[in-house]
Amino acid sequence: MGQIICAKCHNCDFENEKLYFGTGDLDSLFKDLTRCRYPALTPDKSDIVMLDISKRNDYEKSGYIFYDSENMCEKDSNKGKWAIERRGHKIYIARYYCPKCKKFALSFHRCGCWD
Repeated sequence: MGQIICAKCHNCDFENEKLYFGTGDLDSLFKDLTRCRYPALTPDKSDIVMLDISKRNDYEKSGYIFYDSENMCEKDSNKGKWAIERRGHKIYIARYYCPKCKKFALSFHRCGCWD
């Protein structure tokens, strides 16, 4: 079962409440144990989308930046405590890059589950 996560900026009004993190039951049915949806910044840096991080190289060639990249999180804010985890992929309690105000004021949190 995957997690629905929400992204909210504490500096501006950016909010995204329908980010489907991880994997659902259908992925397990097809024995796809490498698949994991993970937040990424779009190539134009205007929004957050969920992409399969197991195909990271392909997406990064197209200009997407996954939120686990070093430059997506304010270094002093990441104390190594994670809020969300799936198959070894973690989202930490930290200040992340906001695509709207361009500040490190975005956080992710769980807001539901999905299959």
